[in-house]
Amino acid sequence: MSYDELDDQHGGASFLLGFLAGSVLGAGLALVLAPQAGKDMRRDVAERAQRLSKRAAHEYEHAHERVSHLAERGRDAYRTAADRAREFAERGRAEAHDAVDRVVDRAEAVADEVSRKVEAGAGAAAAKAKKGDLGDQLG
Repeated sequence: MSYDELDDQHGGASFLLGFLAGSVLGAGLALVLAPQAGKDMRRDVAERAQRLSKRAAHEYEHAHERVSHLAERGRDAYRTAADRAREFAERGRAEAHDAVDRVVDRAEAVADEVSRKVEAGAGAAAAKAKKGDLGDQLG
């Protein structure tokens, strides 16, 4: 696995781990190979350890900020998606109610038209019957 793949998968964690391992190895080699007095060597090691500690704290803080930022972006994306889903559902409900209302209105209009035609037909039949009765009476 390459460094780039590790970096893609683990972000700054793999860098920090490599940095720490290299620093420890470097400090150990410096102790073994450096021709200094014990007191000077201890001071140098303490200073390097302090710098390493500060750098590790800085990298940790940077990684924490990145993770927090990504988490916030994830929460924002979730909220946006949830809001859009609610909007679509509400719009769908409203359109369904409108469609039902249109169907009911049309059904009522058809029923009224049928009633008028039935009444008109009954009236015509009654008029024919009266005409027929009148014709019988006259004729």
